[in-house]
Amino acid sequence: MDQEKTLELAEQSESAEQAKTLELAKKKKKSIRNAIISAVAFAFVTIVLFSAQTYAYFTSGVNNDKNEIVSGNLDIELIELKNTDQGETTYINPVEIMPATSVSKIVKIKNAGNLPVYVRIKIEKTINKPADSLPTRWEDLISCDFDLDDVTTPEVEGLWIYQDGYYYYNMPLEPGSATVPLFENVYFSADMGNAFMDSEIYFTVRCEATQSNGNANTAMEAIGWPPESAND
Repeated sequence: MDQEKTLELAEQSESAEQAKTLELAKKKKKSIRNAIISAVAFAFVTIVLFSAQTYAYFTSGVNNDKNEIVSGNLDIELIELKNTDQGETTYINPVEIMPATSVSKIVKIKNAGNLPVYVRIKIEKTINKPADSLPTRWEDLISCDFDLDDVTTPEVEGLWIYQDGYYYYNMPLEPGSATVPLFENVYFSADMGNAFMDSEIYFTVRCEATQSNGNANTAMEAIGWPPESAND
């Protein structure tokens, strides 16, 4: 009888162990399945399109201090490059972007005209989804490694300064010359969750120029920038 009781207890113990093993296997399988579903969802979080527009606004007039009449050809070119193993090459739009990744995108401006100019850049981020379906300030989830100077030290030449929605290159850009890059990488936060799935984000770089001859001493004080209507 003791042997039968011992055998029964052993069978119960074995049965309980099997049930526990089966339950753990089910949980592991469910966990793996959920991880796969999450990975598939994140694989299509966002398609990012980069577009660029340039505006060169001709201004002619007389500088009363220098008595200088200014005229000529005002033209700028937006340069977009990327870093590769072979060095810098022409930038090509990526098709799909994953969260917690970055894209090499080197942005600078070249003076393609025959007059020295001041230049500035405005960056706009838009998305093809209603705002109430996205996190508050979703734009902050996309960032750049801006090369900015402190706005309190504008006398430092050759650096970008942010003011009133624009990035100003605070020195005259001579014909044929290019600015230092405003930024070289675009980063996509790991917090870009499934709310961004199947969305298209437009990261627009707008470049503007105005002549520097006979104008103000700094780009931020300069006049003659393209009117806001030119940006529409």
